[in-house]
Amino acid sequence: MSLLPVIDIDGWWSNDRIERRRIALAFDTAYRETGFLQIVGHRVPDPVRAVICSMNTAPPSRARVPKLS
Repeated sequence: MSLLPVIDIDGWWSNDRIERRRIALAFDTAYRETGFLQIVGHRVPDPVRAVICSMNTAPPSRARVPKLS
């Protein structure tokens, strides 16, 4: 069991109101119980994720967002 709630939001883009409600309730529960969560199924493209990860490791003076083509 993970202490950090992991929420899959892939179903958010569906027209299924029950699935969207399940996701919203999962967020509510996670924030109320732990204050933190990990999101999966977010559909953020790998190149964008790579830029974000590089910003987390670069010194503040060098953390610039490159233009994505």
